[in-house]
Amino acid sequence: MYLTLLSQRERPRVSRFVSVLLVGIVVCLVGHSNVIANEDLPSVRELLEIQRKIEATISKAMPAVVAISDGEGFGSGVVISPQGLILTAGHVVNASHGELEIFFPSGVTTTARIVGFNLDVDAAMLQITEAGNWPHVGLAAEGTSKIGDWVVCLGHSGGYEVGRKPPVRTGRILEYRQHLLVTDAALIGGDSGGPLLNLNGEVIGIHSSIGDLISENRHVQIGQFRRDWERMARGQRWGKLLEFKEPAPQPERRVRLGIEMDNRGDRVYLKSVNANSPAERGGLKPGDVLRRVDGQPITNSKQLINILSEKRPGDFITVDIERRDQLLATRIVLEETR
Repeated sequence: MYLTLLSQRERPRVSRFVSVLLVGIVVCLVGHSNVIANEDLPSVRELLEIQRKIEATISKAMPAVVAISDGEGFGSGVVISPQGLILTAGHVVNASHGELEIFFPSGVTTTARIVGFNLDVDAAMLQITEAGNWPHVGLAAEGTSKIGDWVVCLGHSGGYEVGRKPPVRTGRILEYRQHLLVTDAALIGGDSGGPLLNLNGEVIGIHSSIGDLISENRHVQIGQFRRDWERMARGQRWGKLLEFKEPAPQPERRVRLGIEMDNRGDRVYLKSVNANSPAERGGLKPGDVLRRVDGQPITNSKQLINILSEKRPGDFITVDIERRDQLLATRIVLEETR
């Protein structure tokens, strides 16, 4: 079930919005009678209280839900300390090298480094590299959630988009399974690593994978993060990803350029260029400064990411770069992300 966040302009329509949500909640309750066996359907008063808690949870957690990019793809994460500690899924970052780009819903961007991960359970910890008092949410105490509880799911579905806040979904806990909990809060590509929250606005899980049914969405329990906390905090990286289904990507095919970028003020440097990538074949080299792509000035990495999001495999882009005080231009044919 999906919720639509309301702008101030739409606030006068809130009663209609609540009515639609209440109908959706009832449908969800009836549709999962196994979860609420021996439980009476809630009254309108109780439904309104659920609605109030959902809205409060969204308002509390939304600023701390970040998009994570290695320059080619996106995952999600959640900041859980004012110093910028981030929890995410192991498969979002295990293939990354160097710093990762972090995008806040507010439009603020920064970088983070990998602290540690346990791939056996798909858990990872990052640290924002800049000092600051970052938006954050707390963690729920272990054992405080139970089957049937309402949850809120946040994540940058389909990847980060400038000006779009993480889509909101709600659902209920259906099952506990080893280190995972299973809900009917639907996940798609880009959500991996985002937070699952209780109605107190606390993180109870991190999105990991999906099953064969839309109602089987798996999240790493926050208790598992606590059990691995000291090892990850010491910088340990261990384990092997199990075979699982990642949340399905959006229908369109994504493209890759094959670079890692470094924002310095209003200049974007290439930190690395992957071997046998479109960027390497186009002549790009580490140390180059991106000036323009398809005629559009590039002053930060997300501008390039937005341009690439509109492209398809086989499309080409024109790239203007600065290299040792020389201005050069090249044409690059893009290929599908592998």
